[in-house]
Amino acid sequence: MEDQKIIKPIKILAKNIPTVDVARYYLEIEFFKLFKNRTQEMSDTIIKTMKELSDSKIWELLEAISFTYHLNGVFYNIGRENYTWNMETWHVKDLILTGMDSKANKVIFSERINGDAIKFKKYLLHYFDKAGEEDPEGLLSYKPSKKPIPFDKLLMKEQNGKIHMLDGSHRLVEMLLADKNEVTAFVGHPDTEEAENRPKNKIGKSIFILLTILFKKGNEEERSAVLTVLKQLINNSTDGHANAVQYWIERQLDKEIKEAGIDILQ
Repeated sequence: MEDQKIIKPIKILAKNIPTVDVARYYLEIEFFKLFKNRTQEMSDTIIKTMKELSDSKIWELLEAISFTYHLNGVFYNIGRENYTWNMETWHVKDLILTGMDSKANKVIFSERINGDAIKFKKYLLHYFDKAGEEDPEGLLSYKPSKKPIPFDKLLMKEQNGKIHMLDGSHRLVEMLLADKNEVTAFVGHPDTEEAENRPKNKIGKSIFILLTILFKKGNEEERSAVLTVLKQLINNSTDGHANAVQYWIERQLDKEIKEAGIDILQ
């Protein structure tokens, strides 16, 4: 069987980027995007504000933005244990698209495109040429704006020997259509095979609070199910034990919940 081609970045610009700095960068992008009339002054203010926030606040904001506002896996991926994050330059031909909106996804995940960034670019160019103003596939919104791209570093991760987009696919498409052949990104690489196949991740705080509510409302069988989930979260996340201690014991006023927390953490 032919060996799988090993792909490498064009250049590694910085090694061992702290994960919290990757989280800060993602939050800078997302807060900037919330405003319609964006300015450089606004961008500078957002960046300054994020730098002044504590690491714990950054993770709490990332949990909220990723899990609740966007319903994506950015928090889950950035918070992985035993991953090394570098700033790297990659050729666009080596990147795998992982999804955008539902209309674009029909094309991206089709057998014809299969996540290939270059093939998606060619598909869009052909579509723009023939679609006119009718836009039957809802893709005209991807026409290049020809405006400067703020926050031009993307987020990507290595998975199964390939480089997959984690965040920034819209910006990547803009770059592709501007005929850029190289992009810069924060890229997460698993340190071991176990880190890739059975990763431990941050899970966040909100789920532990929700479980206390479900436990209190549940019957005996439901309470048992809640405790099973709680135990699984503790065992399979990097922050589960600390969050269980905090919200099931230290901050908990309800005697039943606190006793259950103490019992499961013994």
